Amino acid sequence: MANIEQLKRRIELVAERMATAQAARTHENERLKSQWEAVHGRFEEQIAEIAQLREQVNELTGDRENLVTMLQGLLAAVEADLELV
Repeated sequence: MANIEQLKRRIELVAERMATAQAARTHENERLKSQWEAVHGRFEEQIAEIAQLREQVNELTGDRENLVTMLQGLLAAVEADLELV
């Protein structure tokens, strides 16, 4: 009978260890899932931010080209006036 009691106790200990290990794995999985969701969310935010910044760069590039054209026109006009003097 002692052997049966020892076997039962060993089985109980193994079951407890397995339950503890499973709880730890579940907790770790939840933690990793939470981290993944945070990283994924930040990634999506950065993609949106990059798209917005690209639009701003495109607008500024257009503005720059307009300014260069105006400056060239202004310089041409000033140079033409200097030639008349």
